Amino acid sequence: MKNSIFSKLILTIGVLFNFTVHVNSEIIPISHGNSSKHLPTSAKSKIGGVDDGTLICWIDSSHGGSIYMQKLGLDGKLKWEEKGIVLDRILGAPFNPDLDYPMIYSDNFGGAVAIYVKTFNNSREIYFLKIYSDGSTINGPVCLSTFPDGYNYSATSVLTQDNCIALCWESFADGDFNIHAQKIDLDGNILWNKGQEVVVCTEIHDQRKPTISYDESNYIVITWLDDRYSNNYPEFAFDLFATRLSPDGNNTQKSGNGKIIFSNYKNEFKSFDHIENKTNYNTEMNNPASDSRKLAFYNHNLVSSDKNSTIFAVDQWDRDFDSFIKIVKVDENLNMVWTRTVDANSFQLKPLLTKDNTNGVYVLWNDYRNAENSVYGIGLDMNGNITMGSESGVKISCDKMKGSFIRTLPSDKNQNGIFTEANKIYLSWVTSGPDNLILSSINPLSKFRICDNTTTVNCDVTEGEFTSVTTQKNTTVVVFKQSQNIFAWRNVNANSDIEDLKNKITQKITIDNYPNPFNPVTKIKFDVTRDAEGVAKRETQDVKLVIYNALGMEVSTLVNERLAPGSYETDFNASKLPSGVYFYRIEMNGLTETKKMTLIK
Repeated sequence: MKNSIFSKLILTIGVLFNFTVHVNSEIIPISHGNSSKHLPTSAKSKIGGVDDGTLICWIDSSHGGSIYMQKLGLDGKLKWEEKGIVLDRILGAPFNPDLDYPMIYSDNFGGAVAIYVKTFNNSREIYFLKIYSDGSTINGPVCLSTFPDGYNYSATSVLTQDNCIALCWESFADGDFNIHAQKIDLDGNILWNKGQEVVVCTEIHDQRKPTISYDESNYIVITWLDDRYSNNYPEFAFDLFATRLSPDGNNTQKSGNGKIIFSNYKNEFKSFDHIENKTNYNTEMNNPASDSRKLAFYNHNLVSSDKNSTIFAVDQWDRDFDSFIKIVKVDENLNMVWTRTVDANSFQLKPLLTKDNTNGVYVLWNDYRNAENSVYGIGLDMNGNITMGSESGVKISCDKMKGSFIRTLPSDKNQNGIFTEANKIYLSWVTSGPDNLILSSINPLSKFRICDNTTTVNCDVTEGEFTSVTTQKNTTVVVFKQSQNIFAWRNVNANSDIEDLKNKITQKITIDNYPNPFNPVTKIKFDVTRDAEGVAKRETQDVKLVIYNALGMEVSTLVNERLAPGSYETDFNASKLPSGVYFYRIEMNGLTETKKMTLIK
C-alpha cells in the first residue's frame, strides 16, 4: 500500500510541476509540508568504503529554522523517516548560502555527520552532530566555535586523510573579522587546542571568506581574503592570503598571520616576500591610476596537488571593467610554482574546482564571451599543462538553449556542486528563460566529445546555486530545490548491469544481536544464504563478521571463514572494552550489512 501511495505522489507532483520524464530515471520527493526549504546539499553514504546510498540535508523554515536529513538508498527508497530526520531546531534566520550552507559527510558505517550554524541573540555558533545508520542521534550537538560573544560566518570544511573533519570560518568580534579553525573526529571529539578553536589570523583589518584543503602530509591549507595592505578601501580591497597548519593545528608560518599568495594589484600575481617597507607598498596602492582591484569579494577555491602543493583559482577583477580566471600553484612553503590566466576579453567568474586522478585540476566557470552566458572549463596537470580545452578554455554548456539565457552554476559553498568520479566530471546549471535544470557528465579525456552527455533533468527550476550531484554505484543522483521543496533525480546508467544490481538489492542479509544494550556479552545471530539468482550456486559462502568501535577502528573479528547455508550465532564479549557505541559488520555474497550496539557497564 505504501509503495502505491508513493508512486501516486510522484505522478501527482510530476503533473503539478511539469517534470521532464526520461527513460531509466525518476524524481523522488525528499521533503514534505508547506514550510519553505533552503540550502539543500548531498553526499555519498558509504559502509566500509562501499556506496550505500545518498545523504541529503536541508534547512526548513519551521520551528524557528530546522535542519533536516534524509538517506536515499541504492534502490531509490527513503531509508529514514518519511519526512526526514529533524537534527536540530531554532537555528535562527536568515539562510544565506555564503554564510550558512550545511556540510555533511558519511561516517563510513551508513550514518552521517552534519556541520551547521545556529544564530542566537548575541552570537552565531557552529555545531557538529552525528547521525547513526538507523537515523538516531544519541548524543546532542557539539559546539565547535568555543569563543564567547562572537559571530561566526562562512564556515567551510574538508574530510582529511585521517578520516577527521578540519574546518575554518570567519569570526567577528569587537568590529573585526578574523580566521579561526578546528578539527574534529567523526564522533564529535574536538582535537585541536585542548578543545578551544585555533586562531589562524588576527592581523589588523579584516580577514574574510576562508577556504580549506589538505595536502599529502595531512597538513591543512587555509586561504582567505585580506585587506591589511589597503588604506583607501579597508573593507573591500582584498588580497588572497594563506597559511598551513600542522596535523595537530599548529601554524607553520613564522608570522602567525599568513602569507600573501595573490594580489589584484595591477592585475598581476606577485610574491610579496621581498616587501620590507609597508609604507612604500601603501603609497603605490594609494595611487588611483595603479589601483585595479575589485571593490567587492571575489571567488577563490583550492585543491591539493603533488609534493604538498596546492592549486587555487580566483576570478580576478579589474574594477567592473573586466574579469578573468587566474589559476596558480604554490608549493608547501606557499611560494608560486606556476600560474596560468584564462582571458578571452570578456567576463569570466565564479570558478569551481575539482581534482583529477593525477594531482591536476579541472576548473569550470561562468563565461560571457561572444555575447553569450555560457559555462566553460579547462583542465591542467600538476605542471600547468593543458589536459582539457585550450588556453581560453572549452565550452561545456552544450544544452541547446539560447546563448543569451543566463546559466546559474551551483554555489561554491554547495558541497557537491561539482563532482568527479571515474574520470568523469558531473556539473549542473540552470538556464533562466525557460528555467531548465541541466546535467552534464563531462569526459575530460575526449577532446571532441565534451558535450556528448548533456541531459535536461527537469523544468521550472529557478535556483541552480542549490543543486548538488553525486553517484550511487552506476546511478547519478541530482538533488535540487523546486517550489520550496527538495527533490532527488536518479538516472541509472544504461551501460550498467541492471539485473545484477536488482539481484543484489533484493537479496538481504539477516543479522541482529541481543541483548542490546548489553553488559558485557551479547549474542549476534545471522543467516547464511545461497548466492543471488543468476549466479552459480555454491554450497558454502565466504563470511566475515567484524566489530568496530565508534572511531571506525577494528576491535575484533568474530567470523572469517566459509560457511554452509543456515542460521548461526556467536558471542561477543566486551568485558575488556569501555562503555560506548560499537558496530558489527558482516560481509557475504558481495553484500554488507552494518548495525549498531551499545555497551553499558
